[in-house]
Amino acid sequence: MKALCFFLLSLMTLQAATSETLTMPEGGWPSQGSLLLEFSLPDIPGTLRAVPEFTDGYFGGRVFELPFVEARLWTSRVRGRTSRSGINFNVLTTDGTRKMQQLSLSRLDGDKRYQLIYTWDVDADTASTFLQGIAQSDLGHWGADAAPMAASPEGGGRLGGDILAGGERVTRLTVHRAELFDRVLSEAEAAELARDLPPLSGEGRTVYTRTLDLEGVALRSVFDSDFSEPLDLTREENLLDGDTRVRLPDTEWVLEGPNASAETVADGLRLTTSAPEDRRDGHIVLWNTREMPADFLFEYSFSPQNDERGLGIVFFNTRNPNGDTIFDVELPPRFGRFREYIVGAIDSYHVSPWATDDTTPRRTANMRKNSGFMLVAVGNDVIGGAGPGPHTVRILKRGGHVQVESNGVLALEYRDDGVSHGPVHDRPGLIGLRFMAHSEAVTVHRMRVWEVEE
Repeated sequence: MKALCFFLLSLMTLQAATSETLTMPEGGWPSQGSLLLEFSLPDIPGTLRAVPEFTDGYFGGRVFELPFVEARLWTSRVRGRTSRSGINFNVLTTDGTRKMQQLSLSRLDGDKRYQLIYTWDVDADTASTFLQGIAQSDLGHWGADAAPMAASPEGGGRLGGDILAGGERVTRLTVHRAELFDRVLSEAEAAELARDLPPLSGEGRTVYTRTLDLEGVALRSVFDSDFSEPLDLTREENLLDGDTRVRLPDTEWVLEGPNASAETVADGLRLTTSAPEDRRDGHIVLWNTREMPADFLFEYSFSPQNDERGLGIVFFNTRNPNGDTIFDVELPPRFGRFREYIVGAIDSYHVSPWATDDTTPRRTANMRKNSGFMLVAVGNDVIGGAGPGPHTVRILKRGGHVQVESNGVLALEYRDDGVSHGPVHDRPGLIGLRFMAHSEAVTVHRMRVWEVEE
């Protein structure tokens, strides 16, 4: 394995230095390359999601800085809760401006050694990342009209540095190893370079090989629908008087989204949107109005029209924190628009076991906690690109412990500590399915819920 290894830094050297200056490699920065960093945050007890102890603000600092790309660790906190976190890459473009690429991370452990690999290809205008040898989701950039990336012809760089919270130093990002390669590393090479490091456990895209853990779990069936009969369904617009809600009638299902429709077909329930390109009003949300247990096993199977174009979400433990139901008359209409579900009036967990960015599988299955859209765990999407289905998703919730399984493989796991992102959602609530507009059409074959009896 040929590498342009231009530095190897010891822990002792980095601890003694305020920053580490890098010299440009002979011949200039490669237009195709990979930077490998192994780092830790040794002064942080526990995880970044639980510290620092401040109410609101920004927490972060430099990971590395090269003339053509700067990487900064960041965590923002709102109302004392970690709202968003990850590594932002500010990439130089051909017109001299910067575009943002982002690696979302739910947390980093303070006492763990991480290996980050950042790869770039200027000619193809692409970049990607690996964490502990596992490919993360492709790095998009904010601003679709941004110019292509560029490699700077000159200049050095820096590694690591102080991590600040509210302007105060709380630790250092300490680099233990660094290497530069004159090519884009493959997934196999990245995995080999990380083979002696501790595995991920939900910090980034974590790949599991086991199944859902049902040992010692007693289940009692509380709901089962194969959609063989026409639904007792009410559309959201029939629950509104203008923009004001009216009392929810005795109905089993509610369909939200002005362009959404639901039809019973031979193999299940066909959900479609008449506006697949409308990112505001083209989405589909289907609620069952029955209050489900706080701890449960949920299973549903579905077939997308195109497994490489669409995104499916499951909301669970969904409640109105100030009332009885998410259909209470004082709540605003939602119309399938995502913000109305994640910020504001209702609380829930949600997970996206199937997720693509228009026509490309995202690779990640994200779990978030609402209200607030707080990323709490990142797993592996094993549905996108896996064919037409049917695909089966199971979600097991026991207290703050959530496991998500897709097609017989654990896709995601999360343990809510009840502190970092607010109290555990441990009360009964509603379960709902949401499909983004670019899904266009999805057939749901069956939905089942069991109460967990410990």
